[in-house]
Amino acid sequence: MYDYETLAVLHPDLGEAGSKELVQKMRTVLESGRAEIKKVDEWGLRELAYVIRKQRRGIYVLLEYKAEPQAVAELERQLKLNDQVLRFLSVRQIHKKALPPRRPRSDRDEHSGDVDAPEEMR
Repeated sequence: MYDYETLAVLHPDLGEAGSKELVQKMRTVLESGRAEIKKVDEWGLRELAYVIRKQRRGIYVLLEYKAEPQAVAELERQLKLNDQVLRFLSVRQIHKKALPPRRPRSDRDEHSGDVDAPEEMR
């Protein structure tokens, strides 16, 4: 199982009740695929950066969950079929390990590869 985020922009005519119903459908699709939903963030009605399907505003919803790729594919399929979803984006989160601290380079290491450095500095 991997960590995913899905951001969906819903049609503004849905209103609060309609958006909550659609979010519940999204949760149901994920839970049927044995996903663990971590967080659901409803950002509400916001201005879009550009017009999408003749709409200047949209309801933003962010889902964070842990799932198998098949569950994400099914969620995306359902979102594509729904006319109330203007746009969506699903992203797999990659948790990188912290890099070890860089060791300081000595003066000798800095100039060892320089072509233009004087002979005594190489």
